[in-house]
Amino acid sequence: MNKQLIVKISDINFRYYFEYEFWSEPEWIKDSGTGGLKVVNATVLLNLLPSNKDGVIQIDFSETKIEIEDYKVELSGQSDISKATQIILSNFKEFFKKDLANMLAWRLAKSI
Repeated sequence: MNKQLIVKISDINFRYYFEYEFWSEPEWIKDSGTGGLKVVNATVLLNLLPSNKDGVIQIDFSETKIEIEDYKVELSGQSDISKATQIILSNFKEFFKKDLANMLAWRLAKSI
């Protein structure tokens, strides 16, 4: 039986702010503005698997889950291309959750 350590981290908030510029060649689409992505009240649950290799304790993870209460994308451009991009980024919530969970899991496993 493998020993596990379960870690739960709650109330994580992320805010990403950025400037953007869209353009095409030839120039028929052009827009610029600022954007933001907000993740509110995220909870990460990790199943950590400690192991001992050559006398050194190592930590790996077997399962990572993340729950996000609120995920919001806002772009403030001057054309419809910004609104379309905002809709696309809003629909990538599950993809974003997986990447965020993976990043946090590796960072936590590394810091422990």
